[in-house]
Amino acid sequence: LVEDDICFESRYAYCLIWVDVSPPVLRHFVSVRVDQMVEAGFVDEVRGLFQQNADYARGLRRAIGVPELDKFIRSEGKLEDAIGEIKANTWNLTKRQLSKIRRLSDTRGWRLHRIDATEAFKKQGLEADMAWERLVVGPAAMTVGRFLSNEGSIMVVNKVKPRGKSVISRSPPPAVAAAAMASS
Repeated sequence: LVEDDICFESRYAYCLIWVDVSPPVLRHFVSVRVDQMVEAGFVDEVRGLFQQNADYARGLRRAIGVPELDKFIRSEGKLEDAIGEIKANTWNLTKRQLSKIRRLSDTRGWRLHRIDATEAFKKQGLEADMAWERLVVGPAAMTVGRFLSNEGSIMVVNKVKPRGKSVISRSPPPAVAAAAMASS
């Protein structure tokens, strides 16, 4: 995501959709996902990448879980401790990303179309697929459709730093903006 000192530039109109999930549900999902990765062979995969003098500041070794498992492999410590650290660090990354998403709207004035996927994340199997289609895919497709058809939207020319060149962006139709604000 965008860092504080970088200014996003686009020559094209854009539509930003934020698929949001309530923090407790998202945290549980992250924990379960890490467990699934471990069950699917993540530890052995990282073990295959292990190199005594590897640089963990760049490339694949920066991936979620790799630095934590490196410490485990080097010390042959408790796997449960490494997995707990992966979960904690992944959750911290998630919180930082959420802060950046909110900052895009709050400080930069970007219009984000927030879609709440919490109920879809609570379900499993076919119910989860159906909820995802109804609660996420459907509303996202409608938002993109409105954006593409320019239904009631206002074209706005924004000055974008650092070059100050004009950029055209679209404001959402009033109904979409009101719905997005009401759900926040």
